[in-house]
Amino acid sequence: MMLRRMIYLSIKEMSTVANDVIIVTSSLTRDMTGKEDSHRGPAMQKLYASMMQSVERYMKQTIVDKLPSVALTSSVHLMRQSPEVVKRWVNEVQEAVNNDNIMVQYHELALLYQIRRTDKHTIRKLIVKFSKTALRNPYTFIRIAANLINEEGEGTGSPMYDFIDSCLRHKNEMIIYEAASTIVSLKCVTPKELSSALNVLQLFISSPKPV
Repeated sequence: MMLRRMIYLSIKEMSTVANDVIIVTSSLTRDMTGKEDSHRGPAMQKLYASMMQSVERYMKQTIVDKLPSVALTSSVHLMRQSPEVVKRWVNEVQEAVNNDNIMVQYHELALLYQIRRTDKHTIRKLIVKFSKTALRNPYTFIRIAANLINEEGEGTGSPMYDFIDSCLRHKNEMIIYEAASTIVSLKCVTPKELSSALNVLQLFISSPKPV
């Protein structure tokens, strides 16, 4: 395992000077499509723009797997090197949101935001769309909605605020806590909205369960 990690590190350091990457790409592709998650993640993360075109099909296939978190997190990193290529995978990324795994949903939404972050209108539509579904992990969208509210100077009557407020009634305590702490930090909240968030936080303080 340590030897394999050293190989991945060597590939990363040599990627900027290598001219012929056929053998390296073949090796990484074999690890990407294998069954070992401990190999798939590092293999994906060592792909650079010079290799992206030849392995794009495998990346798209991995994103729609049953547990694609490794592919999704790797794609977030790859956005820095080759954003235009990763943006072409948006359909596969949106398909991953239907996954029942909470962490998969979290990583999917994080990547989807990275792909669409310059298009605020689309981000708004995504938040409104997913707020009407049984999204198990809206954690990422809570922060995105808060950023939109603060940047655009929206009030508490906006759909973005309604989404955050609805998360106060979520089944997951961490989601409730995130929504309450976000409302407290918003610039536009009135004492009325602030009191509901403070009541939730006070309940957490008095609760014997750690949050």
